[in-house]
Amino acid sequence: MKRLDSVLWKYLDRAQDIVILENECVVLVISNDFSIKNKINLELEVKKLNYTIKVIPPNKVMEKESIRDILNGYSLKNKSPYSKISGMTLKVLASYTLKNLTQSKKTMFGYALKGRKKGEGVLSELKGIVVGRNSVIVPKEGQIRLIEFFKFWEVYYEIVEMYSLEKSENKR
Repeated sequence: MKRLDSVLWKYLDRAQDIVILENECVVLVISNDFSIKNKINLELEVKKLNYTIKVIPPNKVMEKESIRDILNGYSLKNKSPYSKISGMTLKVLASYTLKNLTQSKKTMFGYALKGRKKGEGVLSELKGIVVGRNSVIVPKEGQIRLIEFFKFWEVYYEIVEMYSLEKSENKR
């Protein structure tokens, strides 16, 4: 990452921001006037590090695909993950059905998911919350563990990725 940073710093003054997507090995350049010459030079340099480049004009930043990429990236200009800058985090909303379980299995599933006491179930482990009947939200990092949990219990489920604002304190 340090080598990539040093390559990208040379171009930062020519862009509004440069966003690094480590998981996808992509560099996003947010700029209106990033010249063809700059793009070609940067492409050659990042290609050596197994990255690709994608230029996003500022008027396209609010498009669905761009927002997803940017929020999953690291801002070189701000030296911070974009999700932290924006106050938004990637989460998953999981809906499930217990129709195929017996009543006793449903009860055991509920205890395993939520716990008998606060802080005992898989939801506590994943820092998730119940948002309705048969619906939970967990941070994206907990998605694999949640799917494993549903598969273990042979529960049918659907998962949707979503962004949410950080929880603000409830003042009463």
